[in-house]
Amino acid sequence: MDFICSECLDNNKALSKYINDNGFDDTCYYCNNSTKVIQKVEILELIETSIYSEWDAAENVLGRMDGDWVGETFLTSEILRDFMGLGEVEIFQEIDDYLPDNAWCWKDPYGISDSELMIYSWEDFCGHIKYKSRFFFQDEITTSSMQIYPSTATGVLRNVCNEILDLDIITNIPKSTKIFRVRPCAIKDNFKTTEDLGVPPNEAIKYPNRFSPSGIQTFHGANDIDTCLQETNKPEHAIISTWETTTQIKVLDFTEDFHLVKNSEIKYNDFPDILEPERRHLRHTIRFLEALADDFIKPIVHDGREHIDYIPTQVAAEFFRKNLLTFEDDIPIDGIKYYSSKTGGINYVFFYTPENCDTGPHQKLKLIKVKKYNRPV
Repeated sequence: MDFICSECLDNNKALSKYINDNGFDDTCYYCNNSTKVIQKVEILELIETSIYSEWDAAENVLGRMDGDWVGETFLTSEILRDFMGLGEVEIFQEIDDYLPDNAWCWKDPYGISDSELMIYSWEDFCGHIKYKSRFFFQDEITTSSMQIYPSTATGVLRNVCNEILDLDIITNIPKSTKIFRVRPCAIKDNFKTTEDLGVPPNEAIKYPNRFSPSGIQTFHGANDIDTCLQETNKPEHAIISTWETTTQIKVLDFTEDFHLVKNSEIKYNDFPDILEPERRHLRHTIRFLEALADDFIKPIVHDGREHIDYIPTQVAAEFFRKNLLTFEDDIPIDGIKYYSSKTGGINYVFFYTPENCDTGPHQKLKLIKVKKYNRPV
């Protein structure tokens, strides 16, 4: 019987993991090494199943005009080489010979992909609540993409919440973690108390931000002072306060499993391979989260439009605040952890009120240090 090892599959990451998880110790037919192997037919069947997860035979779905396919088509070898990264494996020709000799095309080639649907739903959602309806939007959004698929933008957000748990991107900020916060001020100001430096009262919140509109309380901070100063536009005078978490805090984390590309784009570190049957369904959710995280870090332009442009991310943050429950204890998350586009440092937004920053049973953050700051001349 033909057994094969990961080395003879060019150490393809997804196939190597599959062999490691499902294989057994024996001798590889191709290199004659004693190592972990798997039956070759299992690998062939996995590759075939993976192809059918994103492609279909052109003859099943495409029309013809003057003898030519109406739509983009691919050879089996192109899919193996260009989309699966299998062009250099030792058994490439055996794989190509095993698979159907089809002209392939994308599944539903005249429609939109699941990933496109999620992104279009987010874009439609943004446009709807920015320019059509700010309130009671949940059941009334109907757009071109949603006319084809029985989905709404809030339905997409619910699905994303469910798959966030599979992605395991809710992480813990340990107790006693230091978090920094900057309050710009006049040179004569001498703020020292939690009331002055923590979450302000609702009526004092005059300006919106990407996570909350005017009047809605949140706590914004960062993991270093420079990021705080940059995020507050390098004020001439400020009060720098240092806070410490008094308990473990759970956040939706756009940093640990993501990376920042040129301070302007967020990418997931371990994007699921199409050859990973247990994870490939998460590809669409990850693309959605990348697009959302990009909006979280967009530079803020105070040109009067921020009241409009902030609304979609405010709604997404509020949705996560109310609906994203942690797996272990089924309670809402405390906030969101994300990159600063200005420094590459770490920003936090916590869904907190003043009582979470003061002594008492609901305290989550403790003020431990206050320092005045004057920008160097």
